[in-house]
Amino acid sequence: MVNKARRVDVDYSMKQKEWFPEDFFHVLSTHSEQRRLMNEMPLLKFVGMLRVDTQHFKDVCLPYPMKALNAVYQRLPTMANQRDEDLLSVVRVCNGNRAETGIKNLC
Repeated sequence: MVNKARRVDVDYSMKQKEWFPEDFFHVLSTHSEQRRLMNEMPLLKFVGMLRVDTQHFKDVCLPYPMKALNAVYQRLPTMANQRDEDLLSVVRVCNGNRAETGIKNLC
């Protein structure tokens, strides 16, 4: 039984605010786990005299975590590249400050 459900629009959320590594980790781990559990779900099972077919449930539910994962997969390389560029600019500034103060670079 589902006690609480929340639908996350990853594209909209990424446009509204900057995502941090923790945000990516949370979305990737949550939706990857949902996808894994749905793929491992038995599609047909007999419970007593009843036959339970979960194929339709899986077909209806699986597109949502896949859509969220694909949205993250599309944006993650660009965001990682931007973070790398930001870090390199900080390193360049630090190296420039060391040269001006006479401190030897460690590189």
